[in-house]
Amino acid sequence: MKDYMVQPRELKGHFTLLTIDKDGNILDTYEDPNMIMESARNVMADNIGFLADRKSIDKIVLGTKGHVDGDILTPKGPNEGFVSTRTELFAEESDDFIYPITFTSPGTTSDDCVDVVDPDDGDTTVSFLQSSHEITYTVDLANNSGNNGDSVIYTEAALYAGPDIFSMKTFKAKIKDSSVLIRIIWKISF
Repeated sequence: MKDYMVQPRELKGHFTLLTIDKDGNILDTYEDPNMIMESARNVMADNIGFLADRKSIDKIVLGTKGHVDGDILTPKGPNEGFVSTRTELFAEESDDFIYPITFTSPGTTSDDCVDVVDPDDGDTTVSFLQSSHEITYTVDLANNSGNNGDSVIYTEAALYAGPDIFSMKTFKAKIKDSSVLIRIIWKISF
């Protein structure tokens, strides 16, 4: 009799970013797998172990330094420090502009809605969908949010569970101003 071992699924993620104009037309789409960070292992262990400081994904942060210096169309990779042991966005590390959006996942409240805190008090929404072994977060950064007064060039994003980065992505420049809504669809597969 052979002893068969079932290989566990790899924890992975998929990142989609769309820019959408005021009429609802999709201007640009970017899709790619994202990096699951080493700190995600700690978050999962804490949650499975029922420790008092259990954490859920409760924040997305957009940053402006996820690109190779001098080239906003080339995302940083391993040679530029984009590695799974990273503990903050490049913009956080260099104290540059970031845009944090915090929210409460439905599993931590008694209702199905998500309480969103948008620093600009805009119309940003976050939705959450769990199906089988996947969780999908959809963030609509509204036209009136995340523009830093005029416009911003975003090149990185991270999902946080408490103070820990769970997942991160660097990408080519996406310009955000009041004419554009940015939609991020972030899927985590277990």
